[in-house]
Amino acid sequence: MLGIASSRTNTGFKHVAFSLALVIALLLSGTESAHALSASVAYQPMVSTGLAAGQRFEAWIVLDKPLEPTKPGYAVPSGATMRFKFPKSFKALLDVKPEAVFLYGWPQKAIPVKFDVALDPQDPRTIVITVLQPIEAGPPDKPGLKAIHLRTGEINPSREGKYPIEIQFINA
Repeated sequence: MLGIASSRTNTGFKHVAFSLALVIALLLSGTESAHALSASVAYQPMVSTGLAAGQRFEAWIVLDKPLEPTKPGYAVPSGATMRFKFPKSFKALLDVKPEAVFLYGWPQKAIPVKFDVALDPQDPRTIVITVLQPIEAGPPDKPGLKAIHLRTGEINPSREGKYPIEIQFINA
């Protein structure tokens, strides 16, 4: 679940704060079992408008691994897919290409691997990321996947509330 709460600032803008935890299902290829991961959605201070009601969705999705570079994150094989399915409460902008950056953790160091980010042609409310090169988890130089900076064409709801965003890892 993704919790969204809003508050008025002295500038009159309505900002959206993401709280609580998102639960991510890690779907193992060829099996019927699933291992639940957890993540939190962190504020992006580098965005001038912040995470605001009625603005494009942008968040730093922090996985359940320590951010320290000496601690391992997740290794992700080539061909793995991540699907971010937004509820109907978010308005989809079909002409905006989603963007993502895989991160080792803090500080926000990008993982230099190739991947594709696109809208699912069958479901425009779903962002699909396909990993084209494996992500290694060998601290401290390559501690593995610990966070994803995601910016989409989805417009945040204008009202505070909890909005479930389903995230799946497939063939991981």
